[in-house]
Amino acid sequence: APGQPTLAQLRDLYRVPQQTANTKVMGVIGKPIAQSKSPALHNPSLAAAGVDACYVPLLVDDIESFLASPLFSRADFAGFSVTIPHKEAALRCCAEVDPVAAQIGAGETLL
Repeated sequence: APGQPTLAQLRDLYRVPQQTANTKVMGVIGKPIAQSKSPALHNPSLAAAGVDACYVPLLVDDIESFLASPLFSRADFAGFSVTIPHKEAALRCCAEVDPVAAQIGAGETLL
């Protein structure tokens, strides 16, 4: 179906066969998100560095509702990159904001 990863992507890009209960999830939050090259950039880098993590694209309508979900209180999630249209709203979701991000009025990385 459109938007779903292929079996080859699950195996090679997202390294599903190597994932364990300890694998951390990272991702890029945006809408639209299908065009993002971030998983193709970050997953090989994570693998080369020996980091047990997977970087996925996350199609999100409302970042505040998305991050408020009990799902993200779990330790499985290590952080997110933020892209359009959520960069400004991302700041409202943060307990701490870097002074430069506050001055700019937008956030790009959530930990």
